[in-house]
Amino acid sequence: MANPLINNKILYFIGILSFLFFPQMLRGQDNTDAQIAKQYFDQQEFEKSEILYKKLYLQSPEKYYKNYYSNLIALRKYNEAKEIVLKKNKQNANSVESHLDLGYIYIKQNDSAQAHKEISQAIEKSAKDASSVAMVYDFLKPLRQYQFIIQLFETAQKKQNNTQIYTNELIQNYLILAENKKAANLFVEEIKRLNDQTFFVAIQIVQPFVENNSFLLALEKQVYGMLTKEPNSLKWNEMALWLSLQTRNYDDAVRISKSLDKKNNENGSRLLELAEMAKGDRQFDIAIDCYDYVIQKKEKASLYHPAFLKKSETIIQKLENAPITDSIAIQKIKKDFEDYFNENGYTAVTGDCQILYAAFYLKQFNKLDTAIHILKRLLVIGDISKNTRSMAKLDLGDYLIMDGDIWEAALVYGQVGADEKDSPLGEMARFKNAKLFYYKGEFELAQELLNILKSATSELIANDALKISVFIQDHLDDEAQTEAMNKVADAELFFLQNQPQKAFALLDSAKSIKASESLVDDIWMLEAEYFISKKMYSQATQRLESLVTKYPREVLTDKALYLLADLYEKNPDDKEKAKETYLKILQNFKDSVYTTEARKRIRVLRGENTPED
Repeated sequence: MANPLINNKILYFIGILSFLFFPQMLRGQDNTDAQIAKQYFDQQEFEKSEILYKKLYLQSPEKYYKNYYSNLIALRKYNEAKEIVLKKNKQNANSVESHLDLGYIYIKQNDSAQAHKEISQAIEKSAKDASSVAMVYDFLKPLRQYQFIIQLFETAQKKQNNTQIYTNELIQNYLILAENKKAANLFVEEIKRLNDQTFFVAIQIVQPFVENNSFLLALEKQVYGMLTKEPNSLKWNEMALWLSLQTRNYDDAVRISKSLDKKNNENGSRLLELAEMAKGDRQFDIAIDCYDYVIQKKEKASLYHPAFLKKSETIIQKLENAPITDSIAIQKIKKDFEDYFNENGYTAVTGDCQILYAAFYLKQFNKLDTAIHILKRLLVIGDISKNTRSMAKLDLGDYLIMDGDIWEAALVYGQVGADEKDSPLGEMARFKNAKLFYYKGEFELAQELLNILKSATSELIANDALKISVFIQDHLDDEAQTEAMNKVADAELFFLQNQPQKAFALLDSAKSIKASESLVDDIWMLEAEYFISKKMYSQATQRLESLVTKYPREVLTDKALYLLADLYEKNPDDKEKAKETYLKILQNFKDSVYTTEARKRIRVLRGENTPED
């Protein structure tokens, strides 16, 4: 028979153990439910997660309020969500979070009046405390409630009696809402507060909005107003210069840059930077004016030679972009080169100019032997830099190919490849060597070398290597196509060697091969590039238009579109066609190497970032 005393003791101990461990068991169950609920919620199975979160909320309202609230919002059960928010608000009438949660419900219900009331109360209650302001801002920002964000920061300035806080945030949100005058006024006040060394920091605030012409115009009035009052202020002169660069007002930019250079006894470096920007926008005369200014500062010798080199490059680029050949300008640049070398000698210091002079002389006077002589004379100078030596050898290799000395060219390219193993110059040398094998009809070896270069650091080299590799791959396995490809490769070499009659005869012969249909786009591109080099623009346009019409999505189409747009741009009557053609690159070839330049050219053609807008 069981002992009653023992049984009572057992029951007593079971009771004690239950008392001790039951809360832990409940917590364990809660944790399990919470994990399962979260899993359901993350998988967007909101009906399932709601059951568990409601249970958890009823057991522990404070702990699971936010989970249950979010779940109800996800199910669009706004009235139920409102009930639990109001219940929480009764417990804590000053809760900023409750007002925000209610405001969010009203936003979802498109009740703008109630949303404004609740969020305004949250703003009023939080505005005195920086951490509360940050919490409200973090709530509003993902919702893109910019008007409330502005209200938050303006209220915080008043409540904290400090107009210098939150100015950056206010400027950016004014700009988002296109309140441009307010943004300009506040930005100028911020600049006034900063000194000559720190005001540039403020520019970063508005940098993402520099394409907002209305803002720039509003800011321009304010800045030039301050400049009138303080004409010698470095800060306002720098601001005026920055504005003129954003609007591409090059006349003002040049004037201010020259003034600052003289006042600060600078070396002309800001004029060189301005010239590069102008040249990129094809404002060649502006760029040349900037270079001339630096060249005339001969006492600042460090930039004299780079300025002459850049000026010469710009003049040559201007000549090449002109619709007709300007023989007077050609003779003028030739004399400028001669005067420069007479004054400074054929030395290591003038090495880069010698490379440019050789290219110019060959292009304009067709004197291959003279170009080769200039580079060979440069390469015997012992103290020229490694970079200058490599660039000279790359050009010399090209000229040797034109002269028919392919093996010597291969040797020169090989030297650069060895000297510049991991640099873009080395990659260029290896690309040129691969093309030598292509010209010689050794297509498989050329393809092996080109495949390696498809991952080159230079995007242009990688792109060109890919295109030639694909061209070889597409035509290597068919005997008739390989024969046609040989003719195309030979023709390309003849164009390089200035033997166009032989080149065109070979291309005509390639077209006559029945299997050559897939080569037509390559042939048209080759012919177009030759015509462009000779300024025979109508013939080039005809070839390119045929290519993009018949082959709208081929490997060469993006390049053809870019060249075609560039040709249209040279003609004042075809500016609209140029814009449309550049736009096709952005729409149909988003990964093309030409997209960045196409986007830039569209903006210039549209006249964007100009004061007139």
